Amino acid sequence: MTVVLIAAGWLLYTRERTALQGGLDDELQARVHAVAPYIRRNPRLARIPDTLTLDPEEGFFLVLTRRGAVVNAFPKGHPAPVGLSPQQLDRTSDEGLLLTRAFPGIGPARVFVQPIARGGRGYLLIGALSFSDIDDALSRLTRVLLVVLPVGVAGTTLVGWLLAGLALRPVERMRRESEAIAEEELGRRLQVPATGDELARLATTMNSMLDRVEAAVEHERRLVDLTSHELRTPLGVARAEAALALARRRTRAELEQALRIVAARLDWMSRLSDDLLVLARSERGRVPVRRTAIDLRALLEGSCEAWRGQAGERGIDVTLTVAEGLEVEVDSDRVRQAVGNLLDNALRHTPPGGRVRLGASVAGPALRIEVEDSGPGFDPEVLPGAFRPYVRGNGEAAGSGAGLGLAIVQAVAEAHGGAAVAENVPGGGARVTVTMPVT
Repeated sequence: MTVVLIAAGWLLYTRERTALQGGLDDELQARVHAVAPYIRRNPRLARIPDTLTLDPEEGFFLVLTRRGAVVNAFPKGHPAPVGLSPQQLDRTSDEGLLLTRAFPGIGPARVFVQPIARGGRGYLLIGALSFSDIDDALSRLTRVLLVVLPVGVAGTTLVGWLLAGLALRPVERMRRESEAIAEEELGRRLQVPATGDELARLATTMNSMLDRVEAAVEHERRLVDLTSHELRTPLGVARAEAALALARRRTRAELEQALRIVAARLDWMSRLSDDLLVLARSERGRVPVRRTAIDLRALLEGSCEAWRGQAGERGIDVTLTVAEGLEVEVDSDRVRQAVGNLLDNALRHTPPGGRVRLGASVAGPALRIEVEDSGPGFDPEVLPGAFRPYVRGNGEAAGSGAGLGLAIVQAVAEAHGGAAVAENVPGGGARVTVTMPVT
């Protein structure tokens, strides 16, 4: 605003000076034209009315020959030199000549030279008007501007500060509200103004961000709570078995049984930690996949054998359907982890005496793995979100004990560029199908 006001003041000053000088030129030429008829009668002895005579401090009239000799002056005896050479005076046209010169007694002045013919001889009528009136007017204007400009700058600064404060007040309110939202009250949201402008969009965006923050914190809390809960039981069992084994002398068979129980619990905790690691990486979008050529039947047969012991205890028949000699390029560790979670989930929901079928096939560039059980199937309310972490249905976990199994399956499928689908089988049971491209 300072720059703008200074520029505006300079423009006003320049325009005013130009206008005053133009008015002075018009007045000077009008005076010379009014005096000219009197000079034509007798250039050397002419007299002009007092109404046309100028004050010595205001200006003067001179009559000169073409060679520059002064033949008459008004006021009489005015000694002011013209400051023009005879050559310049001789070249003065009939339209006249305007110029600026400084003279003793009146200072800078505007000069108008008008040629006059008398009896075949040429004369020059010169009129001069001082810039004193213009200088006085411009001085007054300068003093006014020197007062008005600082006041204007101060006023616009104050108004701008007030307007900025009013405009930023909602932003400051949002800042205070955001600062007041603590971890204990993440459900609190910013008030969205009903203006529909940038501030409303900012509040909406910040509320969306707070939704994501709350979801992330809640996810972390659930992860810690469920992991702690899931680890408590196997750790307790392992600790109890170790304490019993040390309480008194045990036979070799009893020690082996205790070690098997502890190993099984440690294996379960190891799988849980692997699931948590894959889930965390999938949420950050960077589950590593290392493809190698593997025998698909051998991989799936190994997965079935790992679960047949548990299935046999409950009388559940686990069958494998896959062609011999089928070789694919996948990450064997990740696929084994996904298949293990699918079998664990199926056995968990299959009643004693039921069946679980694991099948695989390759059609073109796609690998298809299916696990189907004869259990009650997915809850209709659970089915749409079966692959979300910690989803539980029918009183049990949707995947592993921590509710992560199907989430891991989907993460492994997507890491390979594929997908996973869960559905209920007509007549009873559930089926999970994993498809992924292979090379």
